[in-house]
Amino acid sequence: MTDKRCFVIGPIGERDSDVRAHADNLIKYIVAPVIKECGYGEPERADIMPEPGRITHQIVRRLKGVDLVIADLTFGNPNVYYELSLRHALGLGCDPHGIGWNATPLRR
Repeated sequence: MTDKRCFVIGPIGERDSDVRAHADNLIKYIVAPVIKECGYGEPERADIMPEPGRITHQIVRRLKGVDLVIADLTFGNPNVYYELSLRHALGLGCDPHGIGWNATPLRR
C-alpha cells in the first residue's frame, strides 16, 4: 500500500449519463493505470469517498491533503474550476486536462 494519494476532480453526472460514463472511463482507463505505475494508490473522486459527512468539507480536505489533483475540464463544469482554483490558491500542484485549456505557464 502506498501513502501517495491522487484526487480526481471533474464533472460526475447522473448515473447512466454520458457524463458519468466519461468520468468512470477517465478513472478506469486513463488515471488509475498511470498513477498506479507512478506509485499512487487508487484514485479518489467525490462520489466514491467512503465516509459519511458534508461533501464540501470532504472535497476541501482532499484538495488540501492529497499529493496530486487531476482536473478534468472537458465539460466546463463550474464546480471543477472552483476546486481547481482553490487548489491553486493553496499553492499546491494540479494537473488540468481538457479541451481549450492552456496548460503552459509561458506566454509566447
